[in-house]
Amino acid sequence: MKRIYFTLLSSLISFACQGQTLFYSTLHESDWLSNPEITINSLVMAKNLALFKPRYTRDSIKNDFTIWTFQHDTLKIVKHLTKQNKDSLIGRFKFDFDSDKVHLSIYINREKFNFKIGIVSTGSYAILYQRKERRVNFVATIHSDQEIKAGLSLNGYIVHLSRKMIKELDGKEVRIKGKVTWVDANSRNKRGEVQQGFDTITKHLLQPVITIVKN
Repeated sequence: MKRIYFTLLSSLISFACQGQTLFYSTLHESDWLSNPEITINSLVMAKNLALFKPRYTRDSIKNDFTIWTFQHDTLKIVKHLTKQNKDSLIGRFKFDFDSDKVHLSIYINREKFNFKIGIVSTGSYAILYQRKERRVNFVATIHSDQEIKAGLSLNGYIVHLSRKMIKELDGKEVRIKGKVTWVDANSRNKRGEVQQGFDTITKHLLQPVITIVKN
């Protein structure tokens, strides 16, 4: 029984490695398709994304879809509207691929988003599992001129602090710890203007733990 188990395990590992090799080796050779609901915001907020190589010509696909094209260090994502036979650019993004760790990193609005890649043995289907930052621990100096409506804009994070706390910590070096909460950008009106809040994905520390390092 143990021998059968180890044989199956070895086979699964072998198939996974084969799929990862095929994915990496053919990454730049063909387009990948995904669901049509992809936007910049959904790309950033998604827990996982499914990609697959088309088995048929695009003309034979009846539903809308998005096309992912990897060229050199640039990823282009285009939405294809089947009925109108029209392509709409979602965006062009820099990317890195680590073939050893099987990680794909996509840079959006100067932020790096990391995905672990799960692949079937044929290399024609992949799931991108986003590895989001969960907790942070960093040292910074508080300055009251960094204050915004929600608290402080500090080191790429929105640190939620009261105005009273910000004044008390002004000029002090502190250690900040906390759980990272990713917040989607607010919706836009018909003119394309942000109705309130931030116009990009933001990272928030809603309940930061503050320790004074140096007065």
